[in-house]
Amino acid sequence: MKSTSIYIVGLALLILFSCQPNRHEYRASALGTTYTISYFSDSPKIPLKKYDSIFKVIKQSLSTYISNSDISKLNRGEIIKVDEHFKTVFKNSQKIYKNT
Repeated sequence: MKSTSIYIVGLALLILFSCQPNRHEYRASALGTTYTISYFSDSPKIPLKKYDSIFKVIKQSLSTYISNSDISKLNRGEIIKVDEHFKTVFKNSQKIYKNT
C-alpha cells in the first residue's frame, strides 16, 4: 500500500511538471534601470511592447532628464495640467515628507 502511494505521488508530480508551458523572459531598460518580465506560455508572442509604452508615458510625466516633461516644465515655473501619474507621486511624496 505504501509503495503504491509513492508511485501515485510520483506520477502526479510528473504530470504536473510536464504540463507546464515554456518560460520566457523579456528584458529592457527604462527610467535609468533595467527590468525583466518572466512569464510562462506556450506562445512567446505576448505583446510586451505595451510595457515600454507605459514607461514612455511615465517618463514624459516624471523625468527630470527630459526638458519638456511635466516635472521639468513645473520646475521652470510653467503652469500645466499634470496627469494621474504625477498626482500619485506628488501625493505620496507629501506623505513621506510629513512622516519623516
